[in-house]
Amino acid sequence: MHIAVLIKQIHSLGTTQIRPAREENISEFRINRLDEHALEEALRIKESLPGVTLTLISLGPDRVTEALRRGLGMGADNAIHLKAEMEPLSATDTAAALRPVLKDLAPDLIVCGAMSEDLMQGMTGPALAAMLGIPWVSQVVKELLIHSDNKTLEATRDAGAGSRQVIRLPFPCLVTIQQGFNIPRYPNISHMIQARTRPIPSRDAPATSNTTPVTGSSPPTRRGRGLRITGTPEEQAAQFVAYLQERQVLKT
Repeated sequence: MHIAVLIKQIHSLGTTQIRPAREENISEFRINRLDEHALEEALRIKESLPGVTLTLISLGPDRVTEALRRGLGMGADNAIHLKAEMEPLSATDTAAALRPVLKDLAPDLIVCGAMSEDLMQGMTGPALAAMLGIPWVSQVVKELLIHSDNKTLEATRDAGAGSRQVIRLPFPCLVTIQQGFNIPRYPNISHMIQARTRPIPSRDAPATSNTTPVTGSSPPTRRGRGLRITGTPEEQAAQFVAYLQERQVLKT
């Protein structure tokens, strides 16, 4: 079985940031948290079944190789960098850029986070599945179950209003993962040392329709820290009421 995991590198503040590469500090970026949960679920499947190969794919500028190396350190087998000076800002453009490499790889299972923390569109996975013509399920909230025939997958998804749906899909298929039911592991030190010097294959991302033009850019705004209230519950309540009165939210 071949599993492809899509990961996105985002700014550590969890906000959209568009800046020239020369101004970027790699320490300011990290893997999107929901993608880390997707990778953890793929690694769990790899450990439970023999003969599973796990390939990471990330779209973006040269800095995204750091995210791919971290994924290799966590236990992925391979990584592919789709080079683009700037990540597309629409889900359909992102899916269109990812489609050719996934069509060539033809994995049995594609896994990704339910959404990114910066754009929060939640549509890249479904759009990609539609472009590839494969079945998909979104918002998975429980461990994936591979049936004994290795031809079908069972997924439990959040259907809203506190309800759950259990869906069985044939391979190949795509799944988007919510957070909360697994804990992403830390990279293995020896794997990270190997990943640091390991060449990561890259290919240029295809041109997209650019349906979301970029008209300007600015670094994310750093917000001040919140006010911490201490004391007994009664004292905290009194401080909170005084705070609201001071700002004329409550009348004195």
